[in-house]
Amino acid sequence: MLAKALSTRLCRLGRKVAVPHDPNGEWTRVAAYVGGVTMRLGPGQTARINPLDPGPRRADVSDADWTQEVLQFQRAKVRAMVAILRNTTELSEIEHTAIDLALEQVHRSNSTVLVPMVWEALRHPESHIAEEIGAGGQMLAHTLRRVTVGDLADLMDRPSTVAFDASTPMLTVDTSELLRASAETKALLRLATTDWIERGTPAGPGQARLIVHEEAAVALLNEVAGGGNLVGRVSDEKTARHKRRSNCYLIHRINDFDALGDRGSALHAQALGLLADCDTRVNYAQHTGELERSSQVLGWNRTQTELVRKLRRGEGFWQIGPERVAKVRNDCTPGELAVFRTDGPGAAPR
Repeated sequence: MLAKALSTRLCRLGRKVAVPHDPNGEWTRVAAYVGGVTMRLGPGQTARINPLDPGPRRADVSDADWTQEVLQFQRAKVRAMVAILRNTTELSEIEHTAIDLALEQVHRSNSTVLVPMVWEALRHPESHIAEEIGAGGQMLAHTLRRVTVGDLADLMDRPSTVAFDASTPMLTVDTSELLRASAETKALLRLATTDWIERGTPAGPGQARLIVHEEAAVALLNEVAGGGNLVGRVSDEKTARHKRRSNCYLIHRINDFDALGDRGSALHAQALGLLADCDTRVNYAQHTGELERSSQVLGWNRTQTELVRKLRRGEGFWQIGPERVAKVRNDCTPGELAVFRTDGPGAAPR
């Protein structure tokens, strides 16, 4: 409710909002409420996003620099896709080389790069490339086969059929058709939509954008293998202000972050680091069993912990920057409540 109220009110002030993954389809009415648009992805839908689509070219980039930027982006995306499909972020040195050479081979004869093209280049590399990468390219081809002709085909193996409209007040991506899809499918599609929105957002005055990450803990924990998406989120948070982006992560419990690796591990430290990088943290009433861990991670004293325990519905304990705290009630108008409230997937306003 807070995310929807904050988003729509920011839209009224001229800010832009994007929701790259709406698993319950509950943001569609919110987007319509502010004059925004919703794109639907999944089985049976016509819209497609090419995960290797670099987005619009910036006017201030030379041909050579743009070519390198595109290659760098596509290398990272292929590696991320492989990590999701394999349930690990570990790639061999030969596999890194194979991805580089396969992309270079595809670029020599294609202006638009698709995953099936990379798959074919790995399966049938040019003779001098085959000698260099050996069996590494074939193993990668087997991995990417799932996205081209395997069980994950027909979602991300075609050119993008939609263009990102940076001027729309709010863009939401309805992925409710993926409710019963595999974790890999959801993770790959989330990877594609988030990058598509972020790369389609031009930098500069008047283009500040809020990106709302629904079910953020699920995205970081259940759908992305090896914490690869977490690493990306931490990196993005470091540069978000420079790119005029704000990220809003919606999570249910602090304990969800503890599932990202053993306490004291590098992965767990990255999860807590993501929380630390969030300048504003909003906490609502929690189950008694959650309070102790939340107070440890978020630095509450006894008074603040007791305050959170007694919060009523709609009241939040805000931590703003390193020192300021406030108790804030989120009041919505009857018209807003009619748009925001849902009892579940596709539910009518109550």
